[in-house]
Amino acid sequence: MDAQHYYTQGINAIKQGDIVNGRKLLLQSLKLNKNNDRAWLWLSRTMADNNKKLECVERALAINPNNQDAQKYKQQLLQQSTPRKPKGKNNPIRDRQRIRQLLAEADTLARSKDRSAAVNKWESVLEIEYDHEEAMKNAVQYYIELNMLDGAKELLYHAVDLGTDNAMILLTARDIAKTEITMERYDALCEMIASQEWVTPKQVISMANSYIKEEAFDHAVHVLQSGLTVHIDHPELLNTMAQVHEATGRENLALQYYERVANTAVRSKVGKEADKRLAAAVPMLTDSERGSGWMAWREVFGVFTLFFLLAFQDAGLNLANLGPNRLMGILLSLVGSYLFITATSSPQQKPIAKILGGRLPMNNPKSPQRRMNSFVELIASLGVDVKEENFYVGPIHEPTRLPVIPEWMRWVFGITGGLMLFFAFYLVMTTAMGLLGLPELYLDPQFYEAMSEINR
Repeated sequence: MDAQHYYTQGINAIKQGDIVNGRKLLLQSLKLNKNNDRAWLWLSRTMADNNKKLECVERALAINPNNQDAQKYKQQLLQQSTPRKPKGKNNPIRDRQRIRQLLAEADTLARSKDRSAAVNKWESVLEIEYDHEEAMKNAVQYYIELNMLDGAKELLYHAVDLGTDNAMILLTARDIAKTEITMERYDALCEMIASQEWVTPKQVISMANSYIKEEAFDHAVHVLQSGLTVHIDHPELLNTMAQVHEATGRENLALQYYERVANTAVRSKVGKEADKRLAAAVPMLTDSERGSGWMAWREVFGVFTLFFLLAFQDAGLNLANLGPNRLMGILLSLVGSYLFITATSSPQQKPIAKILGGRLPMNNPKSPQRRMNSFVELIASLGVDVKEENFYVGPIHEPTRLPVIPEWMRWVFGITGGLMLFFAFYLVMTTAMGLLGLPELYLDPQFYEAMSEINR
């Protein structure tokens, strides 16, 4: 067979939509006759990459500079190589008219089975409106059918990079990106799709679960975070986020999300399950603990026991040697610790808080929640990088109906109690303090004999 035969067969194959076979026939023709400018021009129409198209057209023009079809096509390719204009920036009415005209021309060419020429029309539409759904769908379908994914990627990714929110374009781009060797584009598209309003929470969870099955937990978190920007406080999304953090050992973050689930889905199955997980992991601070005088006195008894043991040790482990000073110190520790604990950890004791004119706290939560760690908050305010899971610690605080002792009175109680504890420590540690000042005297055995005689 000669070059002309391959050339004719190649054109026929392209017109019938068989681009791959048409390209092979044209290449065979050009091997026999490299100076056929028409063959080079037809070959350019089988290429997905614009640079390769342009290279073929330039070869045609090098052979025949007067080839008007090649000149027009080159000009069109050069225009396509410039950034596509966003939607309707120049004249919206004229652009819409031009789009309708191009689509009609493309439809006519597609019916006549000249789809390669129709693709040029669809791409011209995309130059005017980068995410026109009909033009994008037809052009991408054309490239996919011919297994020319590079052409489809170029159109889809360009629209994505310009910020399209079109569902068809984003989903198709994601499916094509999954075939790439690196998954960076695919991951970015999943996050972008998850943040769209047309995506349901169930679809977001489905994308996250696909990552969870592959143990790509960080990507699952990013997808869920994107979904939560649209579906704020959606219980299923929050619950999935909690499960991901729990699976990766970030218990504090998991508990925060379980708390949000419990607060937003009170009577639902997922809300009850979150309550169970919270109850098993975090203690709950309720009004019964806040208003309990016994809880306060339990702490006081702990401090009292400590001071008693210090006095007992300072007296040489002999109760008979305690003396009035140490006994006074033990009693002061009892009063001082009660004042200090009332000012700090138990300012809502019943009925003392009410008697002293207490009121409901200003930061009373409307639902159970953990409070931010004040020290960690201070460090973060100074610009120090602090992990999110370290912000919230301690028990869950239920909303309270008990008054709190006025703040100025708590300061008075706290300072007074602190001073009393300091003075009590000095009294119960008489011997130890003496060792700091006159160690020779206190180490003399005759001193203890004299002290024993005095205390009798």
